[in-house]
Amino acid sequence: MTTAVQGAGVCALREVPQHCISELSLRADREFANPFVDVSVTVTFRCGDAAVTRHAFWDGGRAWKVRFAPPSSGRWSWTSRCTDERDAGLHDLSGEIECVPYDGDNPNYAHGGVVASPNRRHFVREDGTPFFWLGDTHWQMPDWERLHENNAPDAHGRGQFAQLVEDRVDKGFTVYQTYFNGHARHWWRDDEYACVDPARFRDVMDPMMDHLAARGLVVALGIGLYRTSLVVPRASLVRLAGYIAARYGAHPMVWITAQEVDLPDRDGEPTTDVEAWTAAATAFARTNGCGRPVSGHQKVGRVTLWGGEPWHDWFALQGGHTNCGPRTRVDYEHYWNYQPRKPYLETEAMYENITCGPREASARDVREVAYKALLSGSYGFTYGAAAVWLFKWDANDARGNRYNPGTWWHEGMRLPGSTQMSLLKSFFEDFAWWDLTPRFAHREWCRFHDEETTVLATDANRVYVLYAYGEQNELGRLCNLDTSRSYAAWWFDPRTGERHLLSQSIVSRSGDWTIPPKPTYDDWVLVLRRNES
Repeated sequence: MTTAVQGAGVCALREVPQHCISELSLRADREFANPFVDVSVTVTFRCGDAAVTRHAFWDGGRAWKVRFAPPSSGRWSWTSRCTDERDAGLHDLSGEIECVPYDGDNPNYAHGGVVASPNRRHFVREDGTPFFWLGDTHWQMPDWERLHENNAPDAHGRGQFAQLVEDRVDKGFTVYQTYFNGHARHWWRDDEYACVDPARFRDVMDPMMDHLAARGLVVALGIGLYRTSLVVPRASLVRLAGYIAARYGAHPMVWITAQEVDLPDRDGEPTTDVEAWTAAATAFARTNGCGRPVSGHQKVGRVTLWGGEPWHDWFALQGGHTNCGPRTRVDYEHYWNYQPRKPYLETEAMYENITCGPREASARDVREVAYKALLSGSYGFTYGAAAVWLFKWDANDARGNRYNPGTWWHEGMRLPGSTQMSLLKSFFEDFAWWDLTPRFAHREWCRFHDEETTVLATDANRVYVLYAYGEQNELGRLCNLDTSRSYAAWWFDPRTGERHLLSQSIVSRSGDWTIPPKPTYDDWVLVLRRNES
C-alpha cells in the first residue's frame, strides 16, 4: 500500500502504480463527539474526463483516511469536502497523485478489480480479462482466524491466517468469501453500537485485507450474518456498511452484504430484518466509489432478492447441503433467463465434511454441485471445508459441533475436495469457459437418459462439455455436431485430473453422436472438441 501523508492545505505529488491502493491521511482540526455519526468526508479524484469519489473513514482521534485505487495512469487531482465546512483539516483540501503503469504479476493490480462482463453473464477484471471465480469460504475470518498463532504441525512460523492463504493460493483459489460478525462487541466502542472501534479494524482486519490483495485474491465481504440486523440498530448498521465500503472499497472486493440476508422466520420468530439489510446494501452501493459489485448472500432456494434494484449487480446463490441435494437444472435455467440479466454464482453448496442434512457431505458431493453449477451458467463456484469456515482450533473447540464435530482447521484445509477444486479450475481454464452456453437438456443439443444428472454446455458446436454424475453408465447422445468436421473426444477424471482419450477423429454424418459408457460408475466429464484443421 502506498501512503501519501497530508500536510496543511495542499498535498505534495505522490506516485502510485495503477490499480494499487493509495492512502491519503487527513487530520481534523478538532475531535468530534462521535465522528462515526457527526461528520462525513468525501474526496473526489479527477483525471481528464474520469472522476471517482471516495468516502473518507475515521481512524481514531482526529485521524481520517481516504483509500483510492487509480483505475488509469496519469495525473489525478483530488479535492476534499466535509459536511463541517469549518474544519480546515478536512474541508477544501487538494492535491495530486501521479499514477504510473503497474509492473508486476499480481492480477489485482495488472488487470484491476472485478466487475460484471458486458454481456452480464460472468465477472471480468476492469481491463476486460475474464475472471474465474473459485472461492473459499471463511465465515467470520476477521473474528476467529488468528494472525499470529498457529497449532498446525507444519506451521513453520506462519500464523493460521497466513498458512490458510498460502494453501488456497497454491491451489488456485481466486476469492476469499467472508464476513465479520458485525454485532460482536469487539468491533464497537460501546454497548449501544453507536460508534465503531477503528483500532480493531486497523490492527486485525486491515492486515488481512492488505495480505489478501497482495496475494492476488479478491474478497467477497459482508458485515454480519442474518441476525446481526436484529441486534445492531438499523441506523448503525447502515453507517457500518458505509464505513466498511469507505475503508475497504479500494481493495479488490465484491460485496455480499451479509450471510443469508433473507432467512425465513423460525417458529414464528424473525431471524433477520430484510429491510435493514436492504438499507445496508444500498449504503454499499452509494459509498462504493470504485464500483465494486453489490449483492446479498441468499437463503436456500430459487430466490431473486433485490434482483430489480438498480444497485444490485449479481446473485450470490445458496444451493444448500445434503439436506437439499444438488440444485436442479430448472433452478439454474430460471436464473439464466432472469431479467434484468445478472451474473449468478453458487456461493454455498455442499461444504466438504459438513453435517447439514441426513449425512456428512463428501468430496463427491462437492464435485457434483461445482461442475453442475459451472455448466449451468454459474461461471464460478465457492468451495467450503467445514473445519475451515468454522475455524475449529483443536479437539476442545466446540464451535460448530452441530455441523462438524471431529475435524480441526488444518485437517479441513487438506481435505481432498480443495485439491479437486484446483483441478476443476485448471480444467475450465483450458477452454474459453466464458463462451460456454448451458443447454439445460434442450433437445436441439442432446437426448439424455437422465436429464438431471447429465449436464451439458457448449461453445456453439465447436466444444461440448458434459458432466455426468448419476449412477447410470448409458447417457444418451449429443446433437447438432458439425457434419463437415471431425472431433477429438476424451474423458476427464475430476478426482485426479487425468485425461482418457476416446478418439482424435470422430465424424457424425447425421449430426448426432452416441455417448460411450463412462469409464466407471463414478462422476466423469466428457469433452468433445471440433478439429479446426
